[in-house]
Amino acid sequence: MNAREIQTLLNRAGATPPLLVTGRLDADTVAAIRDFQVSTSLPVVTGRPDARFLSVLREEAAKSRVVDPDPVNAVDVEQVAEAADKPARKRKPARKRNGG
Repeated sequence: MNAREIQTLLNRAGATPPLLVTGRLDADTVAAIRDFQVSTSLPVVTGRPDARFLSVLREEAAKSRVVDPDPVNAVDVEQVAEAADKPARKRKPARKRNGG
């Protein structure tokens, strides 16, 4: 499992504040892993994604699909991930209109 998947699952499981899905195990992600390990009473709190952490994270993430608990700003993490993976479309330059 890569860092992007871990960040996405942590968000789905209710990471507060929600993580920016960067694909890097940055300080915020390590802190969120540690918080998750504590909140789920995992026996080892390291801030590292070990096998037990990943198993429990998958279970918790399966219970919820919302990144932001505020229903006005709720976002499906799969939609966010899909949008992030799509290349930006190039825009055609605007046509100049002749006088008039």
